Amino acid sequence: NHEMLHWSAPSGKPFKGDVRDFNWHTHNSPVGFPVMGVWEEGKAGSRHINSVDRSSARGHMVAGDDAGIVRLLHYPCVARGAGSAR
Repeated sequence: NHEMLHWSAPSGKPFKGDVRDFNWHTHNSPVGFPVMGVWEEGKAGSRHINSVDRSSARGHMVAGDDAGIVRLLHYPCVARGAGSAR
């Protein structure tokens, strides 16, 4: 299980509001709605996703796994089993 926590930079205190519609400058967390399609749960030989990063143009993302494989995907990537290029 994963938990996403957000902090207010000016105050340094936890932010407890709804952040799902925020327009983030970057996205480099392997958890969250816009990247849920990178996971291959239940698929034989699936690996743990260690890192993701969205392009500055916001149309693509990369995901890296335990085996050192880096995949290029469309962003947002919300469909399970989303196609990718290695």
